[in-house]
Amino acid sequence: MAQIEKLTPEQEERIPVVRDKWLDIGLATGPCNRRAAKKWAKQAYEEAGQTPPKHFFWFDSPLAGAIAAMRAERDDTLKAIRETTVEDFESLTDEEKAAVGNQLSNCCYGNQDADWLSFYDYFLPYLEEIVSPLVPLINHAQHCGWWWAFDGCCIMTERPVYINMDDQGRLHHENRKALEYADGFGLNIYHGVRVPADYIEEPEKITKERIMSETNQEFKRIMLDIYGMAKFLESEDVEVLHEDNFGKLIAYKGFSPEEEKPDKFVIVKDPSTGRVYALGCDPDAVTAKGGVASTFGMTEEEYNPVEET
Repeated sequence: MAQIEKLTPEQEERIPVVRDKWLDIGLATGPCNRRAAKKWAKQAYEEAGQTPPKHFFWFDSPLAGAIAAMRAERDDTLKAIRETTVEDFESLTDEEKAAVGNQLSNCCYGNQDADWLSFYDYFLPYLEEIVSPLVPLINHAQHCGWWWAFDGCCIMTERPVYINMDDQGRLHHENRKALEYADGFGLNIYHGVRVPADYIEEPEKITKERIMSETNQEFKRIMLDIYGMAKFLESEDVEVLHEDNFGKLIAYKGFSPEEEKPDKFVIVKDPSTGRVYALGCDPDAVTAKGGVASTFGMTEEEYNPVEET
């Protein structure tokens, strides 16, 4: 097979088309087309040289599906598998919970397999003979969430009912689950980091004492962000270094007492909302303006905004 050195205009034009198609598939919410999912699951079995099972079970979330898959792998009764709910998880033994965890990493991810299926979907018109065995999976992913294929049954799950992301495309929500399923299962995620549920659902439980005792630096950073750095520093022992129209430059050693240089922040006020913020700035800043400038990667001399927003 000859190696190509350049894509044709048609091939280049196909890239964003396939990309957008699979972004929509991977981020899809709402009910699946169960009839289509079952059809393509059967064809995936056949393509793999396996006999499609008689029993297809649907669940509302990956967690419920993983519990059912754990039971299927242990040859539990079809009734026990069928009646699985997400609430069953709390009554499982530690060994069973570990087995469920294994199932969460031992399945097909349906529409969330968009990352690698999109790659092969792109090449389908050009390398049909090579890629065609994946067609059942490519089509199935458009109609199903996570799923598990067993000899006696196939376990499939619905897509999320809600997904939210920040402006960088990371899962995120400040006051509800960023990823949520119909049965209530979901993930509390803050700018791409999975956090304890109470960070999002009960932020009033975040206290200064809890922040300072947290050893996980990522969690500490997130708690500070939720609590509010300016609020945190209000009653701390800080040194005011400089104040001008741009804000107040302060030094604080509480986060890294062993360091020679203290952390520096500029306390600024949003002119449109009146909210007060603390911006981490260059530790070598000597003026509030210089501190603000450093947050934009600029020197004090370079930073001369006509209007602040």
